[in-house]
Amino acid sequence: MNPEHEFLSERFTAARPRLHAVAHRMLGSAAEAGEALDEAWLRLSLAGENGLDTWLTTLVGRVCLDRLHGRRGSTRPERAPGRHTAAADSVGLALLMVLETLEADEGLAFVLHDVFALGFGKIGEVLGRTPAEASALAAGARRRLRGGARGGIDGQL
Repeated sequence: MNPEHEFLSERFTAARPRLHAVAHRMLGSAAEAGEALDEAWLRLSLAGENGLDTWLTTLVGRVCLDRLHGRRGSTRPERAPGRHTAAADSVGLALLMVLETLEADEGLAFVLHDVFALGFGKIGEVLGRTPAEASALAAGARRRLRGGARGGIDGQL
């Protein structure tokens, strides 16, 4: 194993519990979260070590969003019957509906801050913006979701 690959492997292993928690909360399934992390590792091993922490968080979030988009309109059979699977699918669908209501950067700022408690400094890094801009994006998302900018989701938030 070359030194760069070994470094990436060690960093990914260290970040894995946090990344798994993010993926599990987004997908509602530990098995799917594990699959998302496996895919993230494959992509990371091709990308190298630049911006690793930000890249990992962004990547896992995007892999999860891809999976949520794949669920929409899917006729896939339930992986495991029961209330937990149905609840996870409902949460995933609700999150997808929220994200489709918002602009991409706005939605990512909102989810990373309000769902995953990531600070605006880190969110700004992910989005290539300042912390103040990241904060403004999340605030705008909240207003839109509450119906303050017309088009909120049933005025529920």
